[in-house]
Amino acid sequence: MSASHYYHDAGGALPPNHPTYIERKADVDLFNALKNGEFCYVLNARQMGKSSLRTRTMERLLAIGSICTSIDLGDLNELGNINTDDRGQMKWYLSFLSELVKNFNLLDSDEELEWIDNNIHRPPNILLTRFFEEVLF
Repeated sequence: MSASHYYHDAGGALPPNHPTYIERKADVDLFNALKNGEFCYVLNARQMGKSSLRTRTMERLLAIGSICTSIDLGDLNELGNINTDDRGQMKWYLSFLSELVKNFNLLDSDEELEWIDNNIHRPPNILLTRFFEEVLF
């Protein structure tokens, strides 16, 4: 197979089993920490393999029966800015909540709306915490 078959444009994750991916200590460390229930951050400069690390780690976690999702918080910022007024904050939190519902197939749309209606009086951060406690977990 020629090298041209391994070409990949910069700016995005490599497919999980891409032959040019070089496994790093971070691959093992992140997988083991998440498998053990630890909360993890992945911080690094642009174009340093964060997305590829995420996709490979998610694939490994799914293979052992974990439930995973990925949400681009930047996409949520287009819906509402968490650093602006109360309405923008609530819109951002509700967008995040809806992504979780959709990605984990937790509730149908009527159940989601009912849960939100019953909890909308709460501040956004408490609303999300309650959602984690009552629905997600």
